[in-house]
Amino acid sequence: MQIHGGIPNLLNGLMKTAALLVSLLFTFVLQACGGGGGGNETSTAKYVRWIPPSTRSDGSYLPLSSLAGYRIYYGAVETDLQPVADISDNTIHEYTLTLAGSGDYYIGVTAYDTSGLESEISNLVLK
Repeated sequence: MQIHGGIPNLLNGLMKTAALLVSLLFTFVLQACGGGGGGNETSTAKYVRWIPPSTRSDGSYLPLSSLAGYRIYYGAVETDLQPVADISDNTIHEYTLTLAGSGDYYIGVTAYDTSGLESEISNLVLK
């Protein structure tokens, strides 16, 4: 009896499904805007900039053409982040979030490839 696949095929499959690495550089610009009519509503703009990944989590090369885009996550609690933007263009490496209210938020970014594989979330920044 011959077993097809075996360890080489298993390792190959794991490499194909390895999550993407994202190296990030965050720069934030904070702005507060009034509601215009004397209301108490404010919003906060947070500028996010990142460096596109060049390797997968297993260390293999990741060509830019394999990247499909990025997702930005945020939340008041670092263990409960919600997606706030899906950027389906691998040439965009910055984004300005406009969040309701004021205060600090945790922000992180993931990258996803053309197969739909999404990286682990980047290091979180509290701004």
